[in-house]
Amino acid sequence: MKYYIIVNPTSGRGLGAKSIPHIESSLRESGLDFTLVQTERVWHAYELAEQAAREGYDVIVCASGDGTINEAINGIMKARKDGFTKSVFSVLAIGTGNDFSGGTGIPTNLNDGLKALIANKRRKIDIGLVKGGDCPEGQIFWQRHRRRL
Repeated sequence: MKYYIIVNPTSGRGLGAKSIPHIESSLRESGLDFTLVQTERVWHAYELAEQAAREGYDVIVCASGDGTINEAINGIMKARKDGFTKSVFSVLAIGTGNDFSGGTGIPTNLNDGLKALIANKRRKIDIGLVKGGDCPEGQIFWQRHRRRL
């Protein structure tokens, strides 16, 4: 499997940049095939995630906080809309709030998140699209997947 790791270096008041060596060494020691890139501006994660999905990466990982995660999910869903459906999404929580991770049951600390990623643990989440207001083209939102009876 090929992993595409998107790191926001400013997430968690700079924790993103400080975490890169640990992320790289953990993934390398586990034998994972990965490419690691850093965001450079607002909505850059959207572009990176969309391109990674189009290039056929198996897992797109966002090592960041909630804002960058939102961008990446929207980029992946844009690619999915165009027929690029192979990629799955994962998170390494290194933000200040980590609401997405906490709300979806993803570990909210880096070491546990790396263990889950390396172990290929997966969880489904529901994705929706809302249009209107500031988002006439639409904005993706998520909710923890609930098993329906």
